[in-house]
Amino acid sequence: MVRTPQAQIEIKFDQVVGDKFTSPNIHGVREAVVYALSVDRYAYWSEFLKREAPLCLWGENLSVDQLREEDFFLGDEYEVG
Repeated sequence: MVRTPQAQIEIKFDQVVGDKFTSPNIHGVREAVVYALSVDRYAYWSEFLKREAPLCLWGENLSVDQLREEDFFLGDEYEVG
């Protein structure tokens, strides 16, 4: 599901408010509430796909800047804002 960029989102314990899941048995559980992707990765995907890769292309809920996926692990908790 391609999402539309939003200025802000509301995250509750087990959901991003207003989010719809294509696979509710996989998404919408505490361990998989927010799908985040680093904005830095879009240049790679644009080159790989040979077309522009817009924000939210992969259905992520959160696009972040200058954070490497290699530094995130299941169970990590982050505070934003």
